[in-house]
Amino acid sequence: MDGAALTPELAERCKELGHPACAITNHGVVLGHFAFDREMRKVGVKPIFGNEMYLVPDLREKGKVKGERREGEVRAFGYSHLTVLARTQEGYANLLRLTTISHREGFYYKARIDPETLFRHQAGLTILSGCVIGEASKLVNLGREEEAFEWLRWMAANLESFYVELVPCPGLPISEAALPWLVAMATELNLPLVASDDSHFVRPEDFAVQDALLCINTGQRVKGERKIQLPDLHWRCSGEEVLARLLVCLPAVPEEVLWAAVERSAEVAAACEEVELPQGRPPVFQVPSGLTAEALLQQAAREGLWDRLLALDALAGGWVAEPRAREYSQRLQRELDTICGIELANYILVVHDLVREMRARGILVVPRGSAGGSLVLWALGVTVVDPIQHNLPFERFCDENKRDLDVDLDFQHDRRTEAFEYLEGKYGAENCAHVANVVTFGARQALLDAGKVLEAPEGLVAALAHLVPEGESQDAGLHDVGVLKRLFDSHPTARKVLRLCPDLAIAARLEGHVRNTSIHAGGFLVSARPIHEVTALMGKEGEAKVASLTKDEAAALGLLKIDILSSKTLTAVAETLRELGQSPEWLYALPLEDQDAFALMAEGRNLGLFQIQGTAAGRIMRELQPKTFGDFTAISAMARPGPLQSGGVKRFVDRARGREQPPPLHPLLEPILGRTQGVLL
Repeated sequence: MDGAALTPELAERCKELGHPACAITNHGVVLGHFAFDREMRKVGVKPIFGNEMYLVPDLREKGKVKGERREGEVRAFGYSHLTVLARTQEGYANLLRLTTISHREGFYYKARIDPETLFRHQAGLTILSGCVIGEASKLVNLGREEEAFEWLRWMAANLESFYVELVPCPGLPISEAALPWLVAMATELNLPLVASDDSHFVRPEDFAVQDALLCINTGQRVKGERKIQLPDLHWRCSGEEVLARLLVCLPAVPEEVLWAAVERSAEVAAACEEVELPQGRPPVFQVPSGLTAEALLQQAAREGLWDRLLALDALAGGWVAEPRAREYSQRLQRELDTICGIELANYILVVHDLVREMRARGILVVPRGSAGGSLVLWALGVTVVDPIQHNLPFERFCDENKRDLDVDLDFQHDRRTEAFEYLEGKYGAENCAHVANVVTFGARQALLDAGKVLEAPEGLVAALAHLVPEGESQDAGLHDVGVLKRLFDSHPTARKVLRLCPDLAIAARLEGHVRNTSIHAGGFLVSARPIHEVTALMGKEGEAKVASLTKDEAAALGLLKIDILSSKTLTAVAETLRELGQSPEWLYALPLEDQDAFALMAEGRNLGLFQIQGTAAGRIMRELQPKTFGDFTAISAMARPGPLQSGGVKRFVDRARGREQPPPLHPLLEPILGRTQGVLL
């Protein structure tokens, strides 16, 4: 949370200012490169990919260095910042390699790299000496000018493309103290100077958002005594403004020298090639000689469907008559045609193989979500729910326009790691990694964090948080942006609270900004090539490897993603089955229409019930008084932000309880809305 520049806004601002190029240099990571590439190319601005790396003398040293911190205005951190840019396609590969090393081998509080490693992997890279916390600037501020000089000499002697970076920050003592020395040293060593602007936000009015984010990140208070505070400078990024700031900080340096440093930034940008982000490839499932993935899938699905129909026929005493069997056969063929037509047979086979292996080991695996609508997955034994019997549409899972299938698999919590190990063993450990999760500020979290750093009265913050629509904060990742703005614009109580504490309005502007990153709850990537060739790997040595991509970015780059989720509920079920001496098949054969169980849940007793636990679902149960299994399908759909906020839940309950008459439906809508009281869920 060191920047308040949302990527689309940054791209539009670059276009507005006429910038031909823009570089992304997030701290220690390449996470964000995909979105940056997409947005910059949309507006015709050349994206330059980089990383503001954490530099230490030796990445293998992971203990605290004596005197690495000094209290006061100047802080001698145990690391310094170094700006690393990819100048060529080879340079981008090296940027990924260095970033991976910094996490997997050098992580100690920060993802760190050392000069020797940098020297080995510098081909195609342009290196700038760093911002005000660069090594040379830091040493100058500590009164160690000779060491700063020798450091610049050493770096220049070992790097093919090295520049002394000037980041002018009038009013910031560490910048004003270092800049004259940097210019003098570069002149004596005959090193090129380049002026840059470490842009943290897009427009002047965004400084308040940047400052709030910085305080949230560092645990400071906006109006309190501050240890870290950035000046209100980094927004315009024009050459004229940077020059003006250089003239303030360096009045004794000739203007032509400073202007040359400004112009050199354009030279550095022009020297950077149009780098393309590497593409991944999904793994190829090994099929028997003479067969294709499509042929194997069709063969296995037809055989599996026949077995399923025979089991249904035996169970129902001849229930599966010829017309009914034809319905199953026709739907299976339609699904197979769609899956094979969009070239996703390989994906289905990979998932099927994983589920089959895990169940052979006695691990409880249950798919969830839209996969339940696939007859192909039911025929293969991946799912256990008959989609025709339960009226589940295949199109929610897959259609000809959807090429990124998503099968969510719940594994019992205590044995989920076996799934990761199996995939790594089958397809190669270097070809597998977890997905990164980017968590943004939702309305409620934005209010709580803003209230804390602004030191707003807790009662006012609580009053506003109470007004946030129910269900908005259920998603732990990306949120509906604009909830607070709509609330502040339309709700009289919210407007009254803002009159009492107008500073809280900043919370609405925090929505959508990145709050933190983590490992995705279940997303696991499998590739035909090493993932570190596609993106950098995060996660320190001995911990899970995490690709620097979100799930959607990974899919767009051609990587196969499987959601391998952890469920403590399934662990409890597995333990219960062991105690009873029963198998999962026995469990699946139990009748779904259990009125005793329904009566308990009608009292709102839903604690621990997967997917239908929580306050919202419990209240719906008490109001609806469910009598059939289908009622719980509706409850699962309704206990979500959209239905809760739309009024659809009340209409459904009132109609189900006979308090309101469902509207007449058009014959085309009857098969869809007839089972849901005329409410679209």
